[in-house]
Amino acid sequence: MACAVGSAVLDYIEKNRLVKRSEELGKYFLDKLQSLKDSDSVGDVRGIGLFSGIEFVKDKPSKEPFSAEARFNQMILEHCFNNGLLVYPGFGSVDGVKGDHIQVAPPLIISRSQIDEIVQILAKSVIEAEAGLS
Repeated sequence: MACAVGSAVLDYIEKNRLVKRSEELGKYFLDKLQSLKDSDSVGDVRGIGLFSGIEFVKDKPSKEPFSAEARFNQMILEHCFNNGLLVYPGFGSVDGVKGDHIQVAPPLIISRSQIDEIVQILAKSVIEAEAGLS
């Protein structure tokens, strides 16, 4: 049974060109995510396919990370969740302790309008988290 299900999934992925679609929509997604760099706390945006990461920094020119005690990634996570978006939080990306980031990995069947909605929610959540620092 498990092998039949796995085979059906692979057939679906191939039939619907989901890997190629991920490449094409991933470029659109990454392009849209670049707008987040206008935020004070977004140090970098990276990605491949539909898998992207957003790095947060306390100071953009020096790329100084937030202290671990600031828990900035948790603030982002909570605001995203409250705004209807699930993201994967990460920390320790600078030295194993300091450094906040999130990962965003939408499904391979996502549409451009859904990508636009994700970016809008992320932008709103970043603004709200930055306001919480004051």
